[in-house]
Amino acid sequence: QRQMCIRDSTQVAGNITLGTDATLEIELGGTERGNEYDSVTVTGNSSLDGILDIRRINGFMPSEDDRFLVLETRQHTGQFDSITNLDLTEILTLHPTWDADGLSLTALDKYPWHNYSSIHDVNADGHISPKDAIYVINQINEGESEALAWPRPNGKEVPYYDVNRDGISSPIDALTVIN
Repeated sequence: QRQMCIRDSTQVAGNITLGTDATLEIELGGTERGNEYDSVTVTGNSSLDGILDIRRINGFMPSEDDRFLVLETRQHTGQFDSITNLDLTEILTLHPTWDADGLSLTALDKYPWHNYSSIHDVNADGHISPKDAIYVINQINEGESEALAWPRPNGKEVPYYDVNRDGISSPIDALTVIN
């Protein structure tokens, strides 16, 4: 298996092809592109396959909403077969997204529909009351008893339907509040 280890910032003049046997290793050691974390800039097109291997170094732990532009390319075809080491903690993960700049990894909460400060306070009013269960029940009655959107649109706004932190709005969330 061929491995491409990037150090700091690497520029590829022209096109790049990463085949099925390729591994692109990117190290994250801070939030400064090209100095504290590795990145690749491709002036041409990128054809992608293989593995993107993310490694944290020097004890670095990203904070929520930290963004890392790891592959800047004019245009790309294909996808990495896998991206390794995306989970950072029990509740924080790196979310890969493509945009006009290229491939970025953003540190996001795995459970953005969950109220960590008071798990049963669905409406985040500082009180646990029947209203909290009603919020969940109304969500279910609207036919939305299913996996909650991730990442959460519009960031972390109330209500926090995912009481039991399973990524789904379901009757168990309402029952957890009631009990």
